[in-house]
Amino acid sequence: MNRLKQLFAVALCMACLQVTLLPVVASAQSFRGQQLSAEDQVAKENYAYSVAMQAYIFTFPLTMTERERKMRLVDRPRSPFAPVATINQLGHMRKLASAKDPLPYSPNLDTIYTGILMELGGGPIVMNVPDVFDRYISIEIADAYTSNLPYLLGTAVSGGKGGNILFAGPDWKGVVPAGMKLSRAPSNSLLIAVRIRVFGEDDMPNVIAIQNKMTLTALSDWDNGRGMGKRPAPVPPLMARPNHKGDFAYFRTVTELMNENPPTPVHAAALKSFEFIGMQLGKPFNPDALDEPTRKGILRAERDGPAVMKWSTHQRGYQLSTGWGTALTGGTYGFDYLARAEDALSGLIQNDLEEAMYFISYTDASGQPLVGGKRYKLHFDKGNLPTVLPKGFWSFTLYDGDRFQYIDNPLNRYSLGARMNDLKFNADGSLDLYVQPESPGADMESNWLPSTRSGPLRMNIRVYLPTPEMMKVDVMEKRIPPIIRLDN
Repeated sequence: MNRLKQLFAVALCMACLQVTLLPVVASAQSFRGQQLSAEDQVAKENYAYSVAMQAYIFTFPLTMTERERKMRLVDRPRSPFAPVATINQLGHMRKLASAKDPLPYSPNLDTIYTGILMELGGGPIVMNVPDVFDRYISIEIADAYTSNLPYLLGTAVSGGKGGNILFAGPDWKGVVPAGMKLSRAPSNSLLIAVRIRVFGEDDMPNVIAIQNKMTLTALSDWDNGRGMGKRPAPVPPLMARPNHKGDFAYFRTVTELMNENPPTPVHAAALKSFEFIGMQLGKPFNPDALDEPTRKGILRAERDGPAVMKWSTHQRGYQLSTGWGTALTGGTYGFDYLARAEDALSGLIQNDLEEAMYFISYTDASGQPLVGGKRYKLHFDKGNLPTVLPKGFWSFTLYDGDRFQYIDNPLNRYSLGARMNDLKFNADGSLDLYVQPESPGADMESNWLPSTRSGPLRMNIRVYLPTPEMMKVDVMEKRIPPIIRLDN
């Protein structure tokens, strides 16, 4: 009887296997040498286009990480305005940027950056951060796809208490030394941004003193802390990648980048769908192996991708009724690949909501584009300013709408709000902020951001260490006011 049961079980397994394989075989046969009708060719091209567009959005952050890597391939003279240094080295921003100092991301006057592009293929690296109790500090860690890993040190998570973070790649199997906080990278590439609150140009020496206490040390040189900072972390070979040009250049490039930094298994479903257009882990992208409808669909996506990205940054995230867009995901995106790509384009890496909230607008309250030459006002009712935790703050900044950079003006003024004692409140306790080419008058000039006389504008409100209440949409609607146009 047992023998019969065994035979029955084997037969059942074989039958199940055949049922599983039949659709695959039929599918394979249907694509071999089959002549598609004109209607089917169009349909297949459209499907390839839809898949390729999703692949474009999914992989777009890798191109921003690669941009940062290329900036670090040569040991160039370091700009005091850009937090850029050779790979595995600390890149300190040493001056507040102005409109004459364009950066590869949107600058701000609130925080000074220390940036690191870390490659962990050569082994773990220890970052030591000093105690910072007198001001806001955060250490943001993002993977190659610009999605955040857990925060381990900073004002919000450790009260400003410093310490040691051990950055290790996915394959490292050593023991974490006592007292270190482990940041396990999903692949060997990481982007790290340290933000330190700055209270104006005169405060820069204090910020620099904090930066100078930071160190990066290979774990192999750590020696129970005795080796901290004595030797710089090793710089990996700075290899250049092929510079693909022409048709399919984007997909050739991002497939290489994806193979170098594979997505985590949670994104397996997305990767499976990309196989339809020839994108597979462990293999180069080979458009010559694809049929013509699929190739056409991919090329359409490659052409349309930049325009889609531009549109998405203008309609970024959740749209408040007051006309502002905000990313409710913060920098931890899950499966919201479009939000991840938007943030990578507009700001490279974004803080989680508990650290900072970002509100962006390209339109006024009536939905009309913000343009130079017009007069605008933001009115905050009494008691309705953005709410923040201790050491938190908020600011309002004006940018060029195309380049995301400051607008040059005689006052060298680009931002308001972070230092509230600079602003003039109305008699009833409300607050008005003005954006226009000419002064709103001597009595309100402290509340004025000079704008251009033409061209698109972008306005940002940043809220650092927002209160839990501030993260609720109905509260945002009340405390992030509409941009009112004062003229026709």
